[in-house]
Amino acid sequence: MSTTRYELESAAGEALGKLTVLPAGSMISVSLVAAVCGCSLDEATYLVRVLLFAERLQVARRPGTRTDDPLYALTTSGQATHDAIRPDRSDILRCWTDWLLVHASRAEAILTPERPALSRTYRRLRPASLHSETEALAWLYSHRRDLIAAVHTADDRDWPEVRWQLTDAMWPLLKRSDQRDTSISVHREHGVPAARVSRDPAVLHRMLTNLGAALRGAGEPEEALAVLGEAAAGARQHERQRDQADALTGIAELHLEIGEYEAAAAAATTALELRTAVGDRHGCSLTRVLVGDIASHQGQHESAIGHLERARRDLLAERDTLAAARALETLGAAHGRAGRPRHR
Repeated sequence: MSTTRYELESAAGEALGKLTVLPAGSMISVSLVAAVCGCSLDEATYLVRVLLFAERLQVARRPGTRTDDPLYALTTSGQATHDAIRPDRSDILRCWTDWLLVHASRAEAILTPERPALSRTYRRLRPASLHSETEALAWLYSHRRDLIAAVHTADDRDWPEVRWQLTDAMWPLLKRSDQRDTSISVHREHGVPAARVSRDPAVLHRMLTNLGAALRGAGEPEEALAVLGEAAAGARQHERQRDQADALTGIAELHLEIGEYEAAAAAATTALELRTAVGDRHGCSLTRVLVGDIASHQGQHESAIGHLERARRDLLAERDTLAAARALETLGAAHGRAGRPRHR
């Protein structure tokens, strides 16, 4: 089409000018247009239709995108109009990062409901329309490049709270094995440094333990131990016993994996004591499985079987059937090491 930006309706032209502020290749949706332009969904739908007709937007899909969730991208001619209007770049970029944070936080709440929520600071925006685990994970995958770009934008703009909050909200995606390298780089370069600026011990602990988990999964036990050691020391300093127990559990698992059984036993035993002190019954049951597994590897068969049998009973009483099944599997392996018939 020969239509110029000046021939578009003024509202569509203004919307286009704002969209060109976003990083190249950003995924655009009706919801995002409504947020950036401060209009209703119906008005945003109309603006998108005008820009599609004028060939300033095109339909775009990424792997993991649902077919009933249309996403768009600026065309070459759409990108070329950025000098036609000069909106407040900082405000638009902050609106974009806030929109991503709202949606990523909603996906996080759906996919990891057991995870304690950390604070979020963003402007009042329309709630994210995500309702199921399938929708939440698909949204994270289809917007993962945008989320990473938003973290870099927050770094460039010196918005440390946005950096760590986006990193935290992405955890259901970053913890997956196919995102491990991305998880390490995002936590190492953005999440942890931004958390240090926040001076919030809970935030720093979360970023460190997430980084430690990613390093462990990537087969980097030495660095993972150093990171988790810092997390445990910080939690101890701030008298956050539950956080200290979490870090020590990760340390114990790492030592077990590399065959350092005494160090593993020391960390796991301390973690169990801390969970007992704060009344974390479910955490005690899960940690007791680890204590039993370590004891089994040390040849302390009676102690191991005792811990594992109790852990399985407690987990069944707590109706965590999945963890109870894992405890039973570990118990069977312990019986095998003891030279007994496998437990049934």
